[in-house]
Amino acid sequence: MKYTRRQVFQRLAAAAAASATSRGAYPATIYSMPGLYPGRVIGVKHADSSIAGAYQTLPIQTMMQRGMMELTGAPNHGMAWSKLFSRNDVVGIKVNPNGISSIVSSKAAIDGITQGLLLAGVAPGNIVICDRNRVQLNGIASLLPKWVRQAAASWDWSDDQTEIAGYNPNHEPGVSGYNPMYYVDCPGYLLPWQSPSNPSHTRSYVANFVTQVTKIISLSVLKDHQTAGVTLGLKNLCQGCMNNVNRAHPATNTNYLQWYVPTVVSQPIIRNKVVLSIIDGIHGLWNAGPHGLQDFVWDHHTMYFGTDVVAADRIAWKAIDAQRLLAGLPSEESSGADPYDAWTIRQPQHITQAGLMGLGKFRDEDIGYRLVPLA
Repeated sequence: MKYTRRQVFQRLAAAAAASATSRGAYPATIYSMPGLYPGRVIGVKHADSSIAGAYQTLPIQTMMQRGMMELTGAPNHGMAWSKLFSRNDVVGIKVNPNGISSIVSSKAAIDGITQGLLLAGVAPGNIVICDRNRVQLNGIASLLPKWVRQAAASWDWSDDQTEIAGYNPNHEPGVSGYNPMYYVDCPGYLLPWQSPSNPSHTRSYVANFVTQVTKIISLSVLKDHQTAGVTLGLKNLCQGCMNNVNRAHPATNTNYLQWYVPTVVSQPIIRNKVVLSIIDGIHGLWNAGPHGLQDFVWDHHTMYFGTDVVAADRIAWKAIDAQRLLAGLPSEESSGADPYDAWTIRQPQHITQAGLMGLGKFRDEDIGYRLVPLA
């Protein structure tokens, strides 16, 4: 069945409304998106954070300490993390392990987060590094402290992403413990072989690790993306925490991510657990994302911090566009296929739509961005 864009958006709006009325076990808190500091984004820049393409641990950890203090207004690093986390929390860190080595979550950034959580009193066993695919997560496993737990939903990427193993099993009416908040139903998005009468095809189910933590940190990387335009905090949470996501961009000339991403993230089980977004822009990727080619990586030397995932994404999106324009490429929103990217439609507007759905600030005039240069 073919849907118009208007019909797709109407279905998504209905799904989001249904989600909002079923808050159940995942009620809104003061930390729910857009969090304690709506519209506030802190950028921290340090010229020594990358030297000859290599991450530099001490400058990056200094950046993270300063970023958290500037974001929260706390007088020291430990108090900054204590504004958002406590010893009662089980914290999932949604990393980005997908890509060449210079544009995946770095050991320095991960260590900076885990150290901050420990200062806030979070028990070592209650810190969980998360991603949808185990094979990709294994790629950065050697970077992790030995005591940090790891959690993945699926073994590896596949064309058929509809299996439920690794995702919440309470997904069908009549099953004990059923809760509709464990999935989002988007029947307008189907791959050619999928059926609108099959719930496993029309739904995306949340990963078990999302249900097992009390709070989530999105640690994304500053990257271009062939279909989403940019892959930052929102995309990291959407595609990394759900199954059956390929249907949101089923063909090179068909793209639903503009609506799919904010609909998924608006689910209370995600929206009400995400309390912090950190975008690692020490290195950035301005084309050929998300896997990347080294030719398109630049040293940006900047990290972004916000409880408002949408606002942080908007600032980082502008940074990628600025680099594309320097390279003679069109902005993400107006770009189409090129020799490295086959998709003809990019939709960084998923950030705008997330703002329109109340997930955060997306208009430049509503965002309080401050850049802190350290060196």
